[in-house]
Formats: sequence, C-alpha cells, structure tokens
Amino acid sequence: MKLLQPRMILSLISMFIMAAIFCPFVAMADSYNSNSSNPVIVIDKKIRAVGETVFYDNIPSSQKTFVEGDQIEFSIKVENRGTINLTNINVVDYLPKYLTLMIFPGVDNLTDNTVKTTIDNLNPGDSKEYIIRARISDLPSSNYANSLIQLNNRACASNSQTGDCDNAKYFVGMSTTPVTGTNDIMIETVFGLVLIAGSVGFRKLARGY
Repeated sequence: MKLLQPRMILSLISMFIMAAIFCPFVAMADSYNSNSSNPVIVIDKKIRAVGETVFYDNIPSSQKTFVEGDQIEFSIKVENRGTINLTNINVVDYLPKYLTLMIFPGVDNLTDNTVKTTIDNLNPGDSKEYIIRARISDLPSSNYANSLIQLNNRACASNSQTGDCDNAKYFVGMSTTPVTGTNDIMIETVFGLVLIAGSVGFRKLARGY
C-alpha cells in the first residue's frame, strides 16, 4: 500500500476546503432563483381617447391634445406573475385634475381625487382589468395660444407582500382668452356711447333746439 505524497495530501485538503466554501453559496443561489414562493404583482396603466380602438402607454401632444369636453379612457391591468396566490390587493388610481368621472370601478374619493377597488384573490398567472372613463372639464384659460398642460395618471396595486405602480401621461390644451379682451370691450362701449351722445347734441345745435 502506497502512502500519499505530502503534495497530494495538500491538494486534497485544498479541494475539500474550496468545496466547503462555495457549495453553500451555490445552494443558496439556487434556492433564491427558484422563485418558489416569491409574490409578484405587475400593474399596467394605459390610455386612449374614447372612440379609438388602441390603448397607449402615453399619448404625446403630437399625437393628440385633449380639450374641454373630450372623453378619455384609462385601462388598468393587474397581473399575478408570481407562483403563489395573492389576496386583498388594493388597487388605487390617482386621478389628475380637470376630469369628471363617468365610469369607474369601486369607489371614488373626492378628497384625494382617487378611485379605489380591491381584488380579493388573484391566482398565479391570472389578471384583472378595469376601465375608467372620464370627461375633460373645467380647464383653465390661458393668455397664450396653444398652451398645453401635461397630466399624469398613476395607478398602484399592492398588498402586504408586494406592490407595483405605473403611469400614463397625456396633454390637455387650454382655451385662449386675450389679456385685454375685457378692457377693449369696455373701451369700445364707452367710446360708442360718447359718439351717440355727441351726434345727438350736434343735431340739436344745428337745428337750434
């Protein structure tokens, strides 16, 4: 029976040490990446003008600018992309200004300008989708032509385990009111009354009575 050489013994000891160091980390990485009990909620917020067939992530002003009276729709899709059931998911839509709600899920809260609903249970791979319809209203006037306001509609879905948020941006156009519009009308009215009074006085002077 041959005895192991000192060099071979040192090599074997080194191999055992390396295995002891790295194997636990490999096992931990595999366990983490297995995603066996990792809850994942994904929310997707999109937007379109009523009458269109396609929803968009955002609508730039070059594509469309919403004006007073236009109707707008938001879609909210909440998906369970994990591998466990998710319960008690709170869905909150944070509405921007200048909207009057027409169709919406759950309840609206005028105090913080939100729409809220709850998903009781969502199985892995399943999703829920909601539609919010509103009318553009009460836009401010502007002293400048082609004045635009960028608005952001934000939606969030969350429970005690996980959560996610998404945004949809769009533009509204304000009506134009000349800065001197009211003053000009007043000046023109006064000037007109002065002309009328002057013409009547001149006619009486010419007739002698």
